[in-house]
Parts: sequence; C-alpha cells; structure tokens
Amino acid sequence: VSCSPSSSSSSLWVLGRDVVVPFLIASSSFNSSHVITPDALVLQDMLLSITEEDKKSHCCQVSPESSSLSSYIVESQGGRKANFYQAKNREDAVKTLTEKLAIEDKAGRGKSYDVLFVGSGRNGLGAETTKRIRSCEHRIFAIIYESCSPKSLRRDIDRLT
Repeated sequence: VSCSPSSSSSSLWVLGRDVVVPFLIASSSFNSSHVITPDALVLQDMLLSITEEDKKSHCCQVSPESSSLSSYIVESQGGRKANFYQAKNREDAVKTLTEKLAIEDKAGRGKSYDVLFVGSGRNGLGAETTKRIRSCEHRIFAIIYESCSPKSLRRDIDRLT
C-alpha cells in the first residue's frame, strides 16, 4: 500500500478487531499509524508483534487521567511512530477516530493522504458508525474495508458512498 510516495503527510488509521496482519503489512508505507480497537487481546498482539519485529523500538503506555482510553506509543529506531488505543466498545472506537482526526485538522497538517482500514465484523459497521466515518471524509484518502458478510459489506458501502 502506498498512497503518495512524495507526501510527507500520510497516516494509516486502523479500526476494528481483525486488523493485526493488515497493520503489520501496511504500516511501513506510512509516516504514522493509529490503531483503535475495543479488543484488548488484539491490542496486546499488535504491541508484541511490532516490538518483536523491531527490537530497537520503544513502547510506552500513555493514559492521561482525563481519558478513559488506554493508549500506547511505539517509536521505531527509524523515527516511525505508531499510536495504539484500546476503546471500550466499537462506538467508543469510532468516536476516538473522529476526535483524533479532528485534532489532526486543528494541527493544520495540510493535504493528507490518510488511509482507513476497517475490520467490520459480521454485523458490519452500522448506521451511526458509517455516519461518523463520512464526517471525516475530507481527511481520508481511501478506505480499505474487510468484512466476512457480503450483505453487511454492501449495506455499509452504500452508506459510505
């Protein structure tokens, strides 16, 4: 995955549960990565995988008292940064995504080539989730959607377009 090789502003945003392998494959093509999942085991697997892959990476837990989110930052020796957030549930995960994208907007990063990878699950994203993602469409260059249900995939694609 490579969105814009000349872009100095590209982030990978990963949302959902079945996202470990896509993250490990795609994250090296982006300046920064952000993983938001409600599943503690997925988060644990990802942190373990990334630090095993790059023995010189540095991981620290960041949990501001004002936040209900467990969050981690991993910095590799090459300066690439990955942020990991454990949300309480899917709705909280999507809320976190939209809040983090709004912070990026306020920071004035300029033209962005952000990519959103969504592991939706069997029931799909749902109306409120797709609405929130659509509210961020000016920030998102592409959406990669993984689904194990053709019916919910079709419904969510219709809602996202």
